[in-house]
Amino acid sequence: AEITALQLEHSTGLTMAVGTAQGEVSLYDIRSSRPLLTKQHPNQLPIKSIQLQHSGRLVVSADAKSIRIWNRDNGSSFTNIEPSADVNDVFLVDTGGSGPLTSSGLLMVAGETDRIMSFYVPRLGPAPK
Repeated sequence: AEITALQLEHSTGLTMAVGTAQGEVSLYDIRSSRPLLTKQHPNQLPIKSIQLQHSGRLVVSADAKSIRIWNRDNGSSFTNIEPSADVNDVFLVDTGGSGPLTSSGLLMVAGETDRIMSFYVPRLGPAPK
């Protein structure tokens, strides 16, 4: 399968998320060739972006039509966002602090629109100051 997105977990360097042109996101322990978990986006469009949220053990993955936030331990859905414009990239804003909670709940989304889209999900973390 053609790989369209890639993200390495920075805290341990052992977990890698891989997105494919068929809309699959797989999580790997880099020491193994078998995925720990594979999640299929329902639109089956190429994955545009993957972010690993460390404190909540969540994955933020996006295709052109939706942003999916899901648990990386069991694949259960946390929330879904369907923006009004096609998605090109997603960035989960960091709070800039240290410690276990470093992700904010703010998602900045580049898409097929004149302005950058933003979405706030309070359960992901505090709003940036």
